[in-house]
Amino acid sequence: MVLSDYVIKNFFLIWSLIPLILISYSFFKYGSKKSTAFLKVDGLKNLETIFELNVANFILAGVFLAYLCLYIYLILYQEDFAYNDNHQFTHLSLQGRNIDLPIWLDNGRFFPLGHQEFNLLRFLSKSPTGYHAFAILQLLIVLAGLFIILSNLPVWFRLLVMTLVMSTTSFVTSFFGLIYPERNVIFWLTILLVCFQYFLKTRAHFYFGGALIAAQFALYYKEPVFLLIGSFAGSRLLLHSLLEKSLPRRRRSWQFGQTHLLDVGLLILAGFFVLLYMITILPSMNFGYATTRSIGTFSVLVNYLKFDLWLSVFLLALLMRFLYLIFSRKLPDLFWDSLAVGAFFYFLAYIKLQIFNGYYMAPVDFVAILYLGQLIYPWFHDKKIVLYTMATLVICLIASQNAVYSSFYIIERKNLIQSKVQLTRFLKDYAKQSNTHHVTLFFPYTNSDFRLMLLSTFLEYKGWRLAKDEPPESTGELTITVKSPRYYRNYRNNHCVDWGWNHKGSPPYGKCFYAKVPRSGDLIVVLGDDQVSTKELIQLKQEGTLLFHYQPYLPIPPKILPIFSKFPALSKISKFAPITDNWLHVYVFQKP
Repeated sequence: MVLSDYVIKNFFLIWSLIPLILISYSFFKYGSKKSTAFLKVDGLKNLETIFELNVANFILAGVFLAYLCLYIYLILYQEDFAYNDNHQFTHLSLQGRNIDLPIWLDNGRFFPLGHQEFNLLRFLSKSPTGYHAFAILQLLIVLAGLFIILSNLPVWFRLLVMTLVMSTTSFVTSFFGLIYPERNVIFWLTILLVCFQYFLKTRAHFYFGGALIAAQFALYYKEPVFLLIGSFAGSRLLLHSLLEKSLPRRRRSWQFGQTHLLDVGLLILAGFFVLLYMITILPSMNFGYATTRSIGTFSVLVNYLKFDLWLSVFLLALLMRFLYLIFSRKLPDLFWDSLAVGAFFYFLAYIKLQIFNGYYMAPVDFVAILYLGQLIYPWFHDKKIVLYTMATLVICLIASQNAVYSSFYIIERKNLIQSKVQLTRFLKDYAKQSNTHHVTLFFPYTNSDFRLMLLSTFLEYKGWRLAKDEPPESTGELTITVKSPRYYRNYRNNHCVDWGWNHKGSPPYGKCFYAKVPRSGDLIVVLGDDQVSTKELIQLKQEGTLLFHYQPYLPIPPKILPIFSKFPALSKISKFAPITDNWLHVYVFQKP
């Protein structure tokens, strides 16, 4: 444990020294003559050739930019810090407290860079727009990077690939939300691929260092990334060693490593991540995060294949590709095939862990679409009618599925956020009209301590003071008491959750009190993600007075809801209530 504590206390020093040593070694080994070559890339032609400036491409670029503007508008539209896991903002960064390094010994989690950007962003902005502007900037850089990575393809095909990437549900989830580390993994993976490609062309130290730095960032945002980067570099080294058949006789392993120093460097970085993980996490031998979410190998595999068609097609294409290479005795592509192998091992990590979530495969989907684009473009270029017709149909099918799933996620997200925003506004108006400084909220159908904690911290962020005792002390401030039939007596001092109370320098996450039934005058709240039947709502209306009703503000005609219901995999996106007539509606009743 002594070594583990040392790593945690000195993480940033250790983290920064590893790539710095590799970059310094490269610089002193090969000199500085290539260090300024980053503006000169072999094979790049003039601007007109790169961008293929013509009328058709201008039109396509205009359509794509219009889609991008709509995409950005939807990211910012009616945003607030009221979605799942946003307590890290409402309770910490927005209150001037740093988010600790996500090294959770009790859960076996080790992704130290997770959410650390918000410790800096809070000095620039504390608004939802400001926080999301950072994600939008990352999105624009990713798109620019994709345009460069796919420079061997015509502009129209690049724009198509970029559109498919943006509309993939796992990508939408990662960039519309703030708390998903996959967004940062994709961002740094894009920079890594750009620098890697340019390094192969120029051998410039600038790109060598850029690739290592990007990899070092990506590795510490999500644990399985070491498999993606390590397998990518390892596959390249293995293929190089097989291609250079004379290696064992004429050259030593050391010389081989010098020739392929960037691949070796990436492998070293991945190895150091594993070493730090073992030093930090293994002594506690607690893997509660994966254990509590495990659903079985077969179930998790089926869920991923049903929910993510890009993943299904990618796995099939990868199998067919390697069978083709074996039987045709052709050489694999050192860059794209190795990258696909890395994505495959990333996917296998989640199968091994037996955990599922809709956005976990975002890096795999990202690589899969790029890889599939490289494989199928020759069909379009060579006008192989049967093959590109089949490819077009498959693309349309997957794009349609992702359009439905992404729309569902956005509709649910925006309404869940706005329902809480409108609820807080109603409560302030209610307190003002009732000439009271204290309101008691009773949640009969909110069956999650975590969701009550999220609402509590959001109310606190919006200016309410959470009652610390029952009954509360009179302070003259707007005070809310949160009550539920769930038991909180076993939690420390009536905290909403039984964790987070010992966070450094901050009070516990929310206060919740037990009550079997509401008292006279209490406000009974039914949230948009509560599982409540129409019969139960009718009973509440008969027994109390309806004071507030939030209806989904996005146009969702009743006839469309059954369409959503025909997609069982949508339950893999939503963590909340099933789709019913009361889905996303919020009610507030007053007990007589």
